[in-house]
Amino acid sequence: MLQPKLVKAQFDCNFSAAAFTVFSGKKIHVKYENQDGLEYGDYRIAAATLDGSSLELKLVNGALIVEKKVIDELSIDEEHELVVQLVGVNG
Repeated sequence: MLQPKLVKAQFDCNFSAAAFTVFSGKKIHVKYENQDGLEYGDYRIAAATLDGSSLELKLVNGALIVEKKVIDELSIDEEHELVVQLVGVNG
């Protein structure tokens, strides 16, 4: 489950924030893109990709749910990139 609660100051000059994690033995680089430079509470998740492929957008109370099957299918030998696009709550 991914539920960003980042304030505007936590995004870099390219309006991105990133973290690296290991989940179920899989190395995942998570990147949030906030192209409009929005503050926490003013954005929502609009889209997500994993290694360049679109993920089904399953949201529960604003949090992105990534199916366990999707994570299980990832190679354990390489790093993966999960990119989450943020847009305005009214956008």
